[in-house]
Amino acid sequence: MSCQPSCATCAKLRVTALHIVGEQGLDALTRETVAAESHLSAESVAAHYPELTSCLYEGYEEEASDLVRAVVAAYEGGGDWLSGFKHSQAQLLEWLSDHPAGARLFFVEAMRGDRELRLRRDLTRREIVDFLTAEYARSAN
Repeated sequence: MSCQPSCATCAKLRVTALHIVGEQGLDALTRETVAAESHLSAESVAAHYPELTSCLYEGYEEEASDLVRAVVAAYEGGGDWLSGFKHSQAQLLEWLSDHPAGARLFFVEAMRGDRELRLRRDLTRREIVDFLTAEYARSAN
């Protein structure tokens, strides 16, 4: 990324990219579609993200971090391990329902996408599983 992490235009572009993928699929993600949806020029999009995949990956990371935070918070408010697990899984399903673009990106487009996108999806999945596994081990002691 060529901007500061707090760049409002970059944030807008990431949200736009995720929206496009969620509504139309990965194949629809082009500089032109991002420009049109964000009401910016293709040149402006390129100035912020010379590689559009960087925009997608950064947007994915933000969505994935939000998902992990929601699952962990739901677990931690659940009490014992089983209750926490149930809460975390209910939150996971609720998050996916509330974030259709994220759900499509995580499940459909990651399978169709490039190797990097699948790797990021696998790391997100591993982070959740490792958290729940560690909590289970802690509860058994």
